[in-house]
Amino acid sequence: MVHCIGNVYTDYLNLRDECLRKEQKGACICLTTHLAQLIISDRCENPEACSRFVKHLENIPLKELRKVLISINIDLVHWVLLLLDIGQCTFALYDSLVARTDPRRVQPLVDYLVQWFKRVKDIDISAFPIDEVVVRPIQNNGHDCGLFVLKEMEYLSRDASLDFTQKDIMAMRTSLFSEMLNGVYGKVSI
Repeated sequence: MVHCIGNVYTDYLNLRDECLRKEQKGACICLTTHLAQLIISDRCENPEACSRFVKHLENIPLKELRKVLISINIDLVHWVLLLLDIGQCTFALYDSLVARTDPRRVQPLVDYLVQWFKRVKDIDISAFPIDEVVVRPIQNNGHDCGLFVLKEMEYLSRDASLDFTQKDIMAMRTSLFSEMLNGVYGKVSI
């Protein structure tokens, strides 16, 4: 169920981003969890088979692409967020737990993105480091990581400061579903 909600919200954020791009903002694309799951679980024997999950990136000119956000489910128990920030020349790993995820866990996904960007966009991002984000919202339990990732995606996609806390969790749940169901951003409805 969390995968489904996350993927629907990802699609919603991409629709919102499409509207923002019409206003001359750079693109921030959110990828569904499928790509990360296939690559990190080593079920993607052929990188071309995974390309359907990044297909919509092909149509965005590199000069317009600012960020790529990917939610990742680690061992089917914990959600983290990987940000590829093209302008800052870095990957950033967001983990809402105090005991952070080892960046090596997302290395297969980073390697795939490096190869994909070289092959499709003709840009070498292999020197981009994977930075663990230290100043970030922290959850106080073991079950809200998925919601934290979705809200981080929403905030980062519009370049907002991550200023929410565990205390905001109930309001965040309500607003998340309201946004998806009501198309809060005017031009965007799903």
